[in-house]
Amino acid sequence: MATQLPTSNSSFRDAYCSHRRCKPEDFETKVFLQTIQPFRFLPALFFLLIHRRLFAMDLETIRSVGKSSDSKDVSRILEEFSNYNRLERGRRRGVLKIRTSGTRLMALYTRYEPMITKPIVDNPLAGVGAISQSKATPNVTQHTSIQSSARLRKIRQVISGLSSGRSITELLTEAELTEAGFMDGLAANSENNPGFAWLRDQILLRSRLESALREVSELEKTVASQSRELAKIRDHA
Repeated sequence: MATQLPTSNSSFRDAYCSHRRCKPEDFETKVFLQTIQPFRFLPALFFLLIHRRLFAMDLETIRSVGKSSDSKDVSRILEEFSNYNRLERGRRRGVLKIRTSGTRLMALYTRYEPMITKPIVDNPLAGVGAISQSKATPNVTQHTSIQSSARLRKIRQVISGLSSGRSITELLTEAELTEAGFMDGLAANSENNPGFAWLRDQILLRSRLESALREVSELEKTVASQSRELAKIRDHA
């Protein structure tokens, strides 16, 4: 079966696949293998085949960059990716250092950017009457959008602080966010912000672990109390 290539290059992924003649569904894998350190290619390929989920954050970042047609959006995505790299200090990143290079990914985007067809911007003078009318009437949608943007800035502020090793409780207080609001914000914005879903999963895992440790601690206290009671019974016997 012939490979279906994009008919127009409206994004980085389209331009890359058209030039490299690869299937769009192979885009993330090919770019990932192209943006790691060359001498780590074989171990990366091995882990990619047996446990693809290890690279979920890398692949999600590449997917988001693939949808982009503006270098400013790519820079923002890669800045977030850099924050998550500092947060994740597992063996794969800390020791093996198998991960996407943000610098290599940006360079790859820059190489294909001239091939991307930028979206046409509407005439700013069009619909002046409609704009004037909208000024006279409160725009609920615009107000909601502003609120969403403000919350997104606060979420990124917290993430930036976490990558510096600060306490999440302190950061949430500074950003005037509750933990529930922060988690909801991560979930609501995860589609357009690579790593949000990953961070939410990590916080949930930490919460479950802390809950399990508290239960274990309570169980240990109960066992110790019962052991003391049993020892007293034996002494009396």
